Amino acid sequence: MRKRKQRLMKSSEIPDFVAEMISAGGDICAVGHYSYVAGDIGPERGGNEHVTADQ
Repeated sequence: MRKRKQRLMKSSEIPDFVAEMISAGGDICAVGHYSYVAGDIGPERGGNEHVTADQ
């Protein structure tokens, strides 16, 4: 698998990221005003959907 360079998410990207996580069946929870905790996406909940950044 090809390694991708990691980067910080822009604040304007957060709403779409959260929506993608939810639509893929993932658990995501806000922690305060600045952080999120994402649970795993198992086949029983989210199928084979994959959430990635295209940039």
